[in-house]
Amino acid sequence: MKTLGFLLILPALFPQEKNEAEELLKKSSEKLAAAQSFQCKAQLIVHGAVGDVTVEQTFQCAAGNKLRFEMKGKFKDKELKYLIVSDGSKVRLDLNAPEKHETIDTPADLNVQVLSMIPRLSLRGSVESMCWPVLGGDKPMECMRFNEFKSLKVDKASDREVRSISYLVNQTKPSRGVEGKDTPCTLWIDAKTLLPVKRELKVKLGHGDHLFMETYSEAAVDEKIDPAKFELPKDPK
Repeated sequence: MKTLGFLLILPALFPQEKNEAEELLKKSSEKLAAAQSFQCKAQLIVHGAVGDVTVEQTFQCAAGNKLRFEMKGKFKDKELKYLIVSDGSKVRLDLNAPEKHETIDTPADLNVQVLSMIPRLSLRGSVESMCWPVLGGDKPMECMRFNEFKSLKVDKASDREVRSISYLVNQTKPSRGVEGKDTPCTLWIDAKTLLPVKRELKVKLGHGDHLFMETYSEAAVDEKIDPAKFELPKDPK
């Protein structure tokens, strides 16, 4: 019995070493989730079997579950336009065709959920996750698994330190037909601000492997944002 008691207290005396990469991602996620407002831009470049595409993304959110996400670009000479706006009450989704837009009720925890996911997933993926329900009614973050965390390296440029980590992302419950697959992610995080700097995702799609490269810029936490950004678009007459 004495031996058993000694074995039981061993974990308390010698706690398992925390995974530094996992802790860094958690801190980044928690910092954004606590923000009253956040805005940034992010260029997304995709290389894959169906061809290459570059899009520019802008994101703003403010207290009261007000949010705006816009994406513009071109793919094979076709113009891409993508807009999601919440005025705090309703979310409007214009996906390449404003005349076919959707409007849903704004989720009560829209901004907290989206901000929590931005470091973990991607800008577009974080916003979209809250706009279409997961099968079974669970929260998006409850249906994601993150594992195999690894710290990669520390890069220094002048007075800026950027740390890179890698991990696997898996969506355990689908939404909009997305299958649960392990997706390798490499993320670069500013060691001082804890904000994401760059991300690479290796995504398996129907046409083969695709490399998603997302680079963030002009990130600002808790700065004032023009309220007009969160007004729902008016239908064309």
